[in-house]
Amino acid sequence: MFDRLKNTVSRLKVTVRSKTYIVIVAGLSALPITLVLYAWLYTWITGSRDPWLISMQDQLLKIIDHIMAPAVVAGVVAYGAKLVDKDGDGVPDDFERKDD
Repeated sequence: MFDRLKNTVSRLKVTVRSKTYIVIVAGLSALPITLVLYAWLYTWITGSRDPWLISMQDQLLKIIDHIMAPAVVAGVVAYGAKLVDKDGDGVPDDFERKDD
């Protein structure tokens, strides 16, 4: 599965800086989701009904709601588009258009 993910990321036609940005954003988005899954699995396996654990799961779900909010996703996409450098000169294409 990780090899398939690496192949997908390597096929992206963007600069190294943009790829790094995409990986960071995807990693930060996946971390709370992974924590929620582990917390649910822990609760299910142990049968724990600890109020702290239930509260933690609720807070993790709220973090996911904030990360996946439409305004945040739109901001990430808009900022990521500013980093695209198709000609490889190190200056994003959006800034080159402003200079013309």
